[in-house]
Amino acid sequence: MNVGGSDKKESANVSGTVIKAEKATSAEAIEFAKSFLSHYLTWNSESSDIEERAEKMGFYTTEDLARELANVKDDHWNSALSRESILLKNIKNLGGNKALLTFQTNVAFTKTEEGLQKEAQQLSVKKQPTTHTASSAEPAAPVDEGVPTTENFGAGILAVAVTDKGVVKSITKKKFISVPVFYDEDTQRYIVYEIPAFTNFDESPNKENIESETAGLIEVTGVEVQEEIDFLNTFFESFANDPPEKLSYFLEDKTYQNGLNHTMRFEKVEESHLYEGKTKNEKIVLAKVAFSEPDTGIMLHSQYTLVIKKKEDRFVVTHMNDLKYMKEVLKQKSSVADSNEK
Repeated sequence: MNVGGSDKKESANVSGTVIKAEKATSAEAIEFAKSFLSHYLTWNSESSDIEERAEKMGFYTTEDLARELANVKDDHWNSALSRESILLKNIKNLGGNKALLTFQTNVAFTKTEEGLQKEAQQLSVKKQPTTHTASSAEPAAPVDEGVPTTENFGAGILAVAVTDKGVVKSITKKKFISVPVFYDEDTQRYIVYEIPAFTNFDESPNKENIESETAGLIEVTGVEVQEEIDFLNTFFESFANDPPEKLSYFLEDKTYQNGLNHTMRFEKVEESHLYEGKTKNEKIVLAKVAFSEPDTGIMLHSQYTLVIKKKEDRFVVTHMNDLKYMKEVLKQKSSVADSNEK
């Protein structure tokens, strides 16, 4: 195994064998890293030992790192991380069959019995009455700092649970961690080749505006598109309820011909904008649609980009959320505009 990558493998990549370098960024590599993290950040200080953890770590990493990675535990806290609580945040291809995969993890820390007893003692001391001088008129009152909440903890706190005596028994915290992964071509195995590094992500609201895919098209309004607007209600009613063979009467785009199959209930078209298409017989529609969840009645909203054409005595949707076709329309409109300017 050559974690650093040999000259032979590097030259193979240059000559065109690109697929090998991408193994470290594949879905399989991501699942491997998630599995590693779920073991790395899970321990029970009251029952597991270093040897047991080192054996588990040995499946994911090099022999020399296994024991070092295993030696992560605390006498006062147990830790648990399920695969469902791991979210991929970023992939960086380092080349040479190596990648840095960064994840968000929601780790649940639970106090050990020793930890609970120690905090209970500390809490008891804090609540002792304060010392008063002989001239004090009022009796001393115990100090009460209130029940701990998420506001009492540092960054990344997601949840906190306390006992009836106010002792913190568990907290769940958000941690970002980068895992260096190497794919060994000789053994066809993935390896965590260095100690993972904790990092952070800016999760402030995104203030950038992304241009709509209909930007640059000519909007059409008035009575000339009223028929298309009326058709939208018919179409989305069918899209929500009809089986494929019936929906296909209105929808030609095979990608969406299964429709919603009663998983959502169509309520109304809240807003629609119609634009000129490739031909006079075609319109591009940007529609905001309200659906309700059938069992709860919760109102949810969707946006669709449709291409509508008139065929004989009816309208049909030929394309639905088709970015490739929209690019073709925009390219055609841009070419026409350039020709007119000349």
